Amino acid sequence: MQGRTLALVRELRLLTETTRALASAREAKSVLRVIFDKAKALVRCEAWSLFLIDPSTHELVFDMVGGPKARRLKGLRIKAGQGIVGWVAQHGKPAMVNDTRTDRRFLSDIDRATRFITRSVLCVPIFIRKHPAAVLEMVNKIGKPFDRLDQRLLTHLAEQASIALERASLQEQATSLGGTDELTKLHNTRFLEQALDREARRCRRYGSIMALIFLDLDDFKRINDHTATRWVASAWPSWPRSC
Repeated sequence: MQGRTLALVRELRLLTETTRALASAREAKSVLRVIFDKAKALVRCEAWSLFLIDPSTHELVFDMVGGPKARRLKGLRIKAGQGIVGWVAQHGKPAMVNDTRTDRRFLSDIDRATRFITRSVLCVPIFIRKHPAAVLEMVNKIGKPFDRLDQRLLTHLAEQASIALERASLQEQATSLGGTDELTKLHNTRFLEQALDREARRCRRYGSIMALIFLDLDDFKRINDHTATRWVASAWPSWPRSC
């Protein structure tokens, strides 16, 4: 009974700390970094990986990696459905394997390439809009095998990550809309002002020089106000957007 109470207290503390950390994460990369760091602190393992799922190929890309062979893994890809992590991405379900030798899904190619021995694995999916977008993988738990508590805690982390990622996506869309003309879909004056301010601060910081080139279209106001606006709106986006 005491052990269960301590586990619940640990869960609540984790959720509170993670919620506080995610509150300041405005971008998807920051959200995933928070989750990655929390997972490492929560479950002591020999190695950790966070895979991003390529939306075009559905391959899993080693994005964040920790452990003795981390440098060799960064950027490597695993084909869709391959390995335990591929199965998790494909089915959207967690997987806990405490003896990889007995699991047919285990992909030994990575171990052979890095000369690392994977004995146990715990993977949980991270969703965006109900579709798997990333997978968190913990490898070789130190001291004892992975258990249901580990899986539950990491699943809670993944759920919080999903909420934070959706929020970050909405914020990014709102920012993009705020800097884009609704008719032409081109960057508007607000975007220009923000870009100029950002570049001016960068120039002051590094002591560099900034040049600005304006492209002016004669009588564009008259064209824009005319009924031909619809034609301009459809043709304009195909023109070069930057010089």
